Amino acid sequence: MLLRTVRTTIEKYNMLAGGERIVVAISGGPDSVALLHTLVMLRATYRIDLHAAHLEHGLRGEQALDDMMFVESLCHGLGIPLATKSVKVAERAASSSLSLEAVARQVRYAFLDEVLASTGATKIATGHNANDQAETLLLKLLRGSGISGLRGIRPAIEGRIMRPLIEAKREEILLYLKEKGLDFRTDASNEDEAFDRNRVRRLLLPLIEKEFNPRIVDSLGRTASVFSMVGSYFDNEVDSVTKACSTVDDGRISINLAMFRTVPQIVKLFTLYSLVRSLEGDDQVVSFDTLSALLNVAERSQSGSRVDIGSGIVAVKEFESLVIGRDIALSEAYQVTLSIPGATAIAGARCSFEIGVIQERPDSADVYRSGGTAYFDFDKLVLPLVARNWREGDKFVPFGLSGSKKVHDVFIDEKIPVSERSRTPIVCDREEIVWVAGVRRAERARITNDTKTILKIAYRKDGETRGTAD
Repeated sequence: MLLRTVRTTIEKYNMLAGGERIVVAISGGPDSVALLHTLVMLRATYRIDLHAAHLEHGLRGEQALDDMMFVESLCHGLGIPLATKSVKVAERAASSSLSLEAVARQVRYAFLDEVLASTGATKIATGHNANDQAETLLLKLLRGSGISGLRGIRPAIEGRIMRPLIEAKREEILLYLKEKGLDFRTDASNEDEAFDRNRVRRLLLPLIEKEFNPRIVDSLGRTASVFSMVGSYFDNEVDSVTKACSTVDDGRISINLAMFRTVPQIVKLFTLYSLVRSLEGDDQVVSFDTLSALLNVAERSQSGSRVDIGSGIVAVKEFESLVIGRDIALSEAYQVTLSIPGATAIAGARCSFEIGVIQERPDSADVYRSGGTAYFDFDKLVLPLVARNWREGDKFVPFGLSGSKKVHDVFIDEKIPVSERSRTPIVCDREEIVWVAGVRRAERARITNDTKTILKIAYRKDGETRGTAD
């Protein structure tokens, strides 16, 4: 009996402690109607308070409005309060890189979270059943999923989402509805074989049941349970490795490769998968080929090697770090004339310059050291001064040397991360480079005993404490 199955599932996965308020997602289909009704039947047993939620996706016209009216009538008859909302999912999907199904899922769970907050509930119940589990696992296998995908539909998530029907077969649910005299709505799109899931449901699963294994739904359910346990184990491993080996700064993830090398290979893959997903979002696919490419860059490639992950995300090896983020790609070209005297902000490089003309000679240590401030013989410069982004092939004569050197080589010598190089301004006068800002100044226009007027340039990255050039 369905009620016994639901109760067993609730106990098995510790879904309820008793006394909770639950938001029940109800579409009007057989699964959600059975879910709501069984929870009503168990209301006294678990001392739970129920609140239903129905989302109209704006995809099925009059039929969807009929579904909403049916749900309203059902909830009224059961004495369950109901929250409803209509959303134009197709319009949102049109402006998104995600599929219609993925956007619908995002919108649906966002709505359920809204109802959760507005009602003071602590849990969301959805009507996924054992057949949904089997279909999901088959789809994952067909698409080449890893262990995380083979968990299938998790019975409970973070103590917030519960799926009491996850071990109940569709036939058991339909029999329960028939015995209780409960009506339900049918979504015609579930019959459309243009969708992969529908073909698995209508063609593949029946074929496997007939020709190979009549209990395939049970078998796939057990397989999902095993992979769920394996996945949970690796979640703990990944959490430990993430805390030990990675940091997040300004939306970028940096992995300490010296520490990462000590981690078992399978845990490395799981960790990379988890970190990329944290940037991409749950509905994006991280392929095994992408993870292998990331691992290859981390372990064998030279500093500066990069992998285009997709969705605007790039991974770059920077000496003993692997940096993953959206803003690592080279910035757009910029060239800005610097105000003399005055302040100039450069949005493309997220920095600013402040320039002053001074007569008093600074200490010799200040003149020669590297850092955020540089001094030049004003009369030896050919104005205007400009700040631009680094270009491949840039050369200059570094301070104290007699021959030229590539800026790229200076970046390597000074261990400037690849992700910072495109944002490091190159300061030039009309003739050549005078300063790789904050990194190395040029021999050109150096201050001597004959210098009469000095140009002081202060360079600051956005967010740093600003000094003055006066």
